[in-house]
Amino acid sequence: MFGSEEILAFIRRQIGVRTDTDDSAGSLHAKIGNLKEVMQNYIKNYTIMQLSTISSNTSSWSSTEQSVTISYNGAGILQNIYIQGSGTTWTSSCRATITIDGIAVPAFGSASGSVAWPGSNVYLFSDSTGKLNVISSRANLGIPFRSSLCVTIYFSVSGGSGGSMVGNVEIYKY
Repeated sequence: MFGSEEILAFIRRQIGVRTDTDDSAGSLHAKIGNLKEVMQNYIKNYTIMQLSTISSNTSSWSSTEQSVTISYNGAGILQNIYIQGSGTTWTSSCRATITIDGIAVPAFGSASGSVAWPGSNVYLFSDSTGKLNVISSRANLGIPFRSSLCVTIYFSVSGGSGGSMVGNVEIYKY
């Protein structure tokens, strides 16, 4: 049988004493000391994600469907897809498709939103299905990606004349 001395020695080896050196394989005191160092290094090396806007080239409106593609390599979170248009009053049809890490998101952008533009510099934001409509606030899609993102914005105008658009994506990136 174990006596009180043996039990005390066993507990001392397992829990340790305050003077134990930091060691992930050591006693409980040593592990706690090592955990403090690991957490400090993690916090020191942590990178906060920054919201960035990536824009396409400017493109003119047409009665036939046009498109612009915006690509990004790296990890991040797709927050919003939007276009900024300028020109006279017209009715437009807009949608966006996305490919994440080389895989197209099914049904995203399969239908177009229809918008009657009142004038210049109207922002159209994407809903969760890829329709681009004037909405009261941003959709905040929150779609994560690990290695790449490709957004293609399709647009056409059925009535009106002149004007141009720029496609934009907002992403959180490291």
